[in-house]
Parts: sequence; structure tokens; C-alpha cells
Amino acid sequence: MTNDVQSLIYNLFNNDIVKAKQYAKIILQKNTTKKDQPFCKQQLQKLENTPVIMQLPSNISSFAVQEDVSLTFNENRYYLSTREKDLFKQIKKRNIVADKLQEKGIKCVNSTLLYGESGTGKTTFGKFLAYKLGVPFLYLRFSYLIDSHLGQTNKNLALVFKYACQQKCVFMLDEIDCIGLNRGQNNDVGELSRITISLMQELDALSNQTILLGATNRIQDIDTALRRRFHDEKEIKRLNKEESIELAKQFVASCGDYNFTEKQFSKICETGKQSKIVDAIIDCIAEIELNVLT
Repeated sequence: MTNDVQSLIYNLFNNDIVKAKQYAKIILQKNTTKKDQPFCKQQLQKLENTPVIMQLPSNISSFAVQEDVSLTFNENRYYLSTREKDLFKQIKKRNIVADKLQEKGIKCVNSTLLYGESGTGKTTFGKFLAYKLGVPFLYLRFSYLIDSHLGQTNKNLALVFKYACQQKCVFMLDEIDCIGLNRGQNNDVGELSRITISLMQELDALSNQTILLGATNRIQDIDTALRRRFHDEKEIKRLNKEESIELAKQFVASCGDYNFTEKQFSKICETGKQSKIVDAIIDCIAEIELNVLT
């Protein structure tokens, strides 16, 4: 029995499913026996396509999710444009020097506000970042955070920030426009203004070690004081035609031996946003597989 198999069994019986799956992946990847390859390939694909959700404290589990993307993120199916590549390098550099700057009393929180229309890959970039940095992906959806009881939302916010600051992770605040709208507007709600202030206070208290991403498709409506709390702002755009074709080709190549023509790729990429391109590719592959089965 190898050390990897022992570790798999040990973590399985200690109910650490995340680590058990990690060792299962290692064992499958190391297996070079020819007759086992179809089984290994099938199981690895299952691991990649099934999110590995990590257990969170019960007081934040209803509005936050933490995922181990080391097992599930398929880098071959993610197209990193030059724009996002530069952003990744900036965030990675700040992460490397975070501790040294903190020692010198220099505050430089590694925070970026991503904006752009939905479906262009803001959340996927967050998962890619966590995957490359080797840390969990902690995801907070503000629409789930807001509580009907006065003051409870602020408490929820404090709880999840406290948890995020206790570990290395990519902490993503999605749908930040649910609460962070400009104060003083005609439709301003007093409670939401107080939540926005609480959010700014939490951001002010972050240490250099925190890797924080905010996401919105309404950047023009975000409170200006809240926007200043982020070190950088970055627009996540639709891919241009050439980039879209590269994404399509890269995605198809990672799925198996499918012979798409240049005309097919060009038509797929007319769908626009990244999410729509991927959907169109999956529809084409599903149609091919359906024809084989029937």
C-alpha cells in the first residue's frame, strides 16, 4: 500500500473529504496502467466537474460558500486575456510582498473591484486567482447576506470578514451593488446606507494579507467612498473576435477529439459574452455525442 493510498483512507475515515479527494486525484494521475486509463480519466473528469465545498461555521454558511478549487478548476478551459493576465500579475506581486510591507507598517490591502456586464467572467477570474495562488475561494453573495431584522446584516458582515481574515484565501464580494449604492440618492434606504458604512469599516480594518475581490455590473452606481477603499478597479470586458476563437478552440481541445471547422468556431463566437460562447460550445458537443448515441 502506497503512502498516497494510506493518506486517502486516513482522511476518508476522519471525514476530511476535501483531502481525501486530493489524494484520490494524485493516485489517479499517477496510475499509468493502460487498462486503467479509461477509469482514471472518467473519475478525474468527475472530480473536476463536481465543486468541492468546504465546511464553514454555521453562523455564516447561509450566505457564504468556500470552495477548494485546486481539484475542480480546469485551467485548460479558461482563457486568460492579456488584460486579465496583467491584473493577475499585479495581485500576485502584492501577495508576495504583503508580509514585508506589513512588517514595515505600510498598509497596502490587496483589493480589486471588478466591474463589467454579467457573463464576462468576473467570478471565474476569482476562482482562477485562487487556483493559481493555491488558496481556497471564499464567496460572499450580498443578496443572501441581507437580513430583514434591523442590524443583523451588519453582524453577518462582521462575522464573514472575521472568518476571511483568519486564513489565506481569495475573498470575493459578489453583487456588491446590492448594498453599496451611492448614498443620498432619492431612493436611498437608511438601513442600506448603514450597511455600506459597515462594509467600509470592515474594508478599512483588513490586513495586507487579505486578497479581496469585489464584483459589480453597476460600477456607476457604487458609492464613491466605497470605491476608494479598493486598491484597484478593473473592467472585465467581452473578448474580441480573435480572443473568443482562442477561447473556443482551447475549450474544445480540452474536451476530447472533436473536429470543429473554422466556420463553426466563427459562428459560435458570434454569441458574444464568454458565458454564451461556452454554452454554445457545450451545446455543439452535446449534439455530437447525441448523434453518436442514436
